[in-house]
Amino acid sequence: MTATAAARHRPRTSAGLVATAATIGLIVLTGCAGAPPPRAPEGPFIAPAGLLVEGDEDAYDVDGESIEALRRAIDAAGPVIDGERFVGRTRWHLDWRFTYANDVRGCRVATAQTRVTLRTTYPRWVRAHAAPPEVTARWQRFMTALRRHEETHRRHGLEAGAAIQRRLTQLLPQPDCTATERVANRMAHGIVALWRAADRDFDARTRHGATEGASLR
Repeated sequence: MTATAAARHRPRTSAGLVATAATIGLIVLTGCAGAPPPRAPEGPFIAPAGLLVEGDEDAYDVDGESIEALRRAIDAAGPVIDGERFVGRTRWHLDWRFTYANDVRGCRVATAQTRVTLRTTYPRWVRAHAAPPEVTARWQRFMTALRRHEETHRRHGLEAGAAIQRRLTQLLPQPDCTATERVANRMAHGIVALWRAADRDFDARTRHGATEGASLR
């Protein structure tokens, strides 16, 4: 699983006063020292107004008629993260866009929109019909656990996007629009970093899903 959070900034334009930021690399975690990472809440995800979600899945093919053969196929073809092979991967990226408005209180965020882009990779068993029933049953349990694990990573990205969108719309006016842009982007980057830490914590607690059954070992 990967989630990235380095910013690219487009200069504010004089017409419309638009600012954008996109998350594409790693930034330093912000927040209280020693505070545990957040965890995905129970229940369905509720998207705030202004949050856009784009997501898809892709797959890599594996073949085999035994668990051992399928394991070897995954070890040969699974996604590689930091030099290590995994059975699946979820990547989430965020970008946010807002406009400014000036009033008697200063420069405030007038409109905001945050987009979450999700992409998950799973193994695809290409000749499942040729395997014994017990192998098929084991594979189905494995895939159910893997999907559950990756759904938690996807939920982390959704929660990060929702938090950014809510905070942007609630941001207090600043003395000028340069300060508004700086405060808004610092806030958003901090949220991304917290949920990136949640991804790392979740993988550490579950051994990348192995303790949940997302393994053929």
